[in-house]
Amino acid sequence: MLFFHSQQRRKHKFPETNSPTNLRERSNIMTAAPKDDDPIAPMIIQSLNDKTYALSADQTAKPKSALERVKSTITFMIMAPIFVPVLVTLSIGLLSPLRDRILSFWIPMMMNNVAKCFAKERKTLLEDVRGRVLDFGSGGGAYLDHCRHADAVVAMEPVVKMHAVIRDRAAANQIRDLTIVSSLQEILDDGKKSFDWIILGNVLCEVEDVSETLEQLNTLLKDGAMVYFSEHVACERGTKTRMVQNAVNPLWNHIVGGCNCNRDSLELILKVHGWEVISWTYHKITVV
Repeated sequence: MLFFHSQQRRKHKFPETNSPTNLRERSNIMTAAPKDDDPIAPMIIQSLNDKTYALSADQTAKPKSALERVKSTITFMIMAPIFVPVLVTLSIGLLSPLRDRILSFWIPMMMNNVAKCFAKERKTLLEDVRGRVLDFGSGGGAYLDHCRHADAVVAMEPVVKMHAVIRDRAAANQIRDLTIVSSLQEILDDGKKSFDWIILGNVLCEVEDVSETLEQLNTLLKDGAMVYFSEHVACERGTKTRMVQNAVNPLWNHIVGGCNCNRDSLELILKVHGWEVISWTYHKITVV
């Protein structure tokens, strides 16, 4: 079983340092010339299943300069009066019967911004998506843009009001064989190893039990199938940022519709039996 991982870390939320468990520290990595549009980030090259992938990613976390810290402080002071009332209103709305309607607008908007930020990475890692695909935690269907050549797509999304958004996204990508389900159990009941690809895009932060979910998904994969993973993860244990993540997680979980900002998802993925893993780490990513 083979596995892709493009790891996302958002600068404006959780700047992080390299974790000792990061796979890049145990992998053979070659550095090539930087991209023309980014003279700082190197191209990190890794191979999986006789194919080579080159992505521009951070090798180490770089501390902010004094000027960057001043800019961040000024930006926060300017934006706080705008965002605080919005977040309070959003928080109250998510406690009301309008919760699913709000999420059906809020989540696709956020995920579309993430998709723009990682467009090159997704194009590189998902260019070979074929066969039967499970888009687990489909949200607004952003990953369907990379499933045009799939034979069939199953989109799992628990927020029913987002199903219409998924159908529209599938139609825009000319995906004719689309099935939408609301829970993983609906797929597990079939009892077959039927998927050539499983896409896990910003979803493991939301499931109740990451390890159990990964083991269940493992039972659905054909021999030699591929899994793509993209997630923001917790900072290294014992750091001040990790303490902040743990402190704000209850509020974050509520505002972002079930997301947890302090998950050690990569560590748990590395424990799945039979998975060969390659990964890239992004320490400074701003999603706006």
